[in-house]
Amino acid sequence: ATSHCDQVWVVVDYTPPGTPTTLTVEAATGTYGGTVDLTATLSPAVAGKTIEFYINGESKGSSSTLASGVATLNGVALTVGGVPLTVGTYTGTYNTSGVGAGFAGDATYEPSTGAANLTVNQKELTVSGITADDKTYDGNTDTTIHTGSAALEGVVGSDNVTLDTGAAAGAFAAKNVGTGITVLISG
Repeated sequence: ATSHCDQVWVVVDYTPPGTPTTLTVEAATGTYGGTVDLTATLSPAVAGKTIEFYINGESKGSSSTLASGVATLNGVALTVGGVPLTVGTYTGTYNTSGVGAGFAGDATYEPSTGAANLTVNQKELTVSGITADDKTYDGNTDTTIHTGSAALEGVVGSDNVTLDTGAAAGAFAAKNVGTGITVLISG
């Protein structure tokens, strides 16, 4: 009697799945022509993982997570292609609109992305170069102002902004006698 035994060996190249991750992006708010700080939190929290940040689809750089899983990229210009973003709210959609962030994953952790809204607020401009005349006390706050040297301060880049002083009028903040009294400008 003969005994015969067949054996089949199967070799499987198996890589266990990585740990799932989530990336939570904080909404950001800045002023037209300014900068903003971008923050994202990787869960589970692990240090030393690279998070790539985007504004309206444009890569703005990367930052490594701390032990808390938080990564922050500071002083990011509110521009796309070097042009300032217009005032408004940009709905967070990863790598398209608002603030986006991505973790590429590695041998241990799966990739993840996240997004949040970005709000760009209007920038206030100031006017310099307006002077007011001294006057003899008369119980009123009115004064004569001079606008010939008036200029706008804080204009961003080559923005086309015009200062019209044609209807400008001045008044002292108080009618009392004194020096260094603030002059309020209207119009």
